[in-house]
Amino acid sequence: MRSKEFGAVSLVKINYNGGMYKNASHFIDLAMHYFGFPEKIRCLKFKKRKSGNVDSSFILSYKNFDVFFNNVPSVAYFIAEMDIFLSEGRISVFGGGIEIKAFKIAKDPVFESHFALKEVPFVAEHQPYKCQLSVLNHIVAALKNNRPLASTAKSALDTLQVCKEIEHGY
Repeated sequence: MRSKEFGAVSLVKINYNGGMYKNASHFIDLAMHYFGFPEKIRCLKFKKRKSGNVDSSFILSYKNFDVFFNNVPSVAYFIAEMDIFLSEGRISVFGGGIEIKAFKIAKDPVFESHFALKEVPFVAEHQPYKCQLSVLNHIVAALKNNRPLASTAKSALDTLQVCKEIEHGY
């Protein structure tokens, strides 16, 4: 995304379950890592669980696009997926990052005056079932080399602030 190979962000759609604090918060942190603090936060649907976690659908708005969070309730399987629609392509993330697909704009094979998306090879280091180990290795390396963490305490507090605004804004 940072290379702009797929163009500018047009819209981001995130589907999740397992609660806003437990699972959606990771996507909120990721969105703020790439795009900064949202200009506007809108809660569309809200349900507080007995455990204190929250099931919520909401929108984080930025200057030129929105990030839609859709809570998927009452399913017996894990959902953590993201679609990033860009001006010249699309990136789709499934299973919390276990599978990533990329699509670029191409001439439509049927309608010659139109364009469609065509899947392109996407190189990313996949570490399914090793993500926690990767996080721990990153923390240890940062501590040993006196370097900052990719996700800071400030980003955690900013993420919590957004979650609280969603919870109290409904």
